[in-house]
Amino acid sequence: MKKLVFAVSAAALAGCATNYRVPVEEAPPQWRDDGTKLQLSPVDGSVEAFGGTMKRGDVLLQFEVENLRTGVIQDAVTWTSPFGLEQTLDAGTPVYARQFTMTMQRTYNYIPTGPRTNLNSINNPIEWCAPREDDAVCIFWEGPEKARYIDSGGGVPQSVSLTSPSGMNGPVPTIIEQDVEFGNPLQVRMVITRLNEKEIRLMSRLYDGDDWTSFGGGTRRIKWEDKANVINLFGGKFEIDPVKEDDGDIKEVVVTVVEAPENVTLMTMNELLDALVAMQAAREAASEDSADEDASSGGDEASGEAGEEQPTDE
Repeated sequence: MKKLVFAVSAAALAGCATNYRVPVEEAPPQWRDDGTKLQLSPVDGSVEAFGGTMKRGDVLLQFEVENLRTGVIQDAVTWTSPFGLEQTLDAGTPVYARQFTMTMQRTYNYIPTGPRTNLNSINNPIEWCAPREDDAVCIFWEGPEKARYIDSGGGVPQSVSLTSPSGMNGPVPTIIEQDVEFGNPLQVRMVITRLNEKEIRLMSRLYDGDDWTSFGGGTRRIKWEDKANVINLFGGKFEIDPVKEDDGDIKEVVVTVVEAPENVTLMTMNELLDALVAMQAAREAASEDSADEDASSGGDEASGEAGEEQPTDE
């Protein structure tokens, strides 16, 4: 789950834009989580792995991704921008669902001075985002008669991030959920972004046409001195061998696909947290079993060792 974070400060909002208000009443079904993953999902059978001689800017791996919960706006909606300009989403505009969570944290000179509060802990409707040429606008449900239109602050049009909770009031659109075509295919690519005599760097990028943003784990760095030139990428295994020139510089590498990935799996933030919790629980269970075995075989001395293990239960 992506998080929309803002700081309580004296910064003035542009125009008459105001902060999103968490609704007190339950949203209608089209604005509620229905169990569909509200993030990008890999398209089965789209993964491609590449080998051979490569240089900076070349791609080792790529696969397509898509938004799973999509729809169109039934009737045109109009609102006013912070600069007084009329904004419109026409009938039939394609949209995709996201669930941003707004948190608040007090700061002093940008340094946190208190705990972070989840303002959506009780009520967290989903949002619908409409891609535009260079960005997107996301629609936040605030009640039966009011929505807030917030411009994206990063990402790509078909997968945005938000940097501010500030937006403009507008009407609540009716969303007809259906499969839609957004125009550009979305593609994740693992790109060589740096290559020299010391290292190679690979960046995971999400492409929406020619526009791109960093994706997932970001940058992978391999130092030649470590000789760790076999890496795992999205379920595949690649061997990367540097090609040294006469002066010792490295401008090319030979990439061998040791094991091609078949299908890619991306975890949501909640799934990742659940996996980490499960791993911690497994460690604690293994620690307790080991402590019990030591206690049963070592008497008082073993009981003392078991006592030392107990802080790991926290």
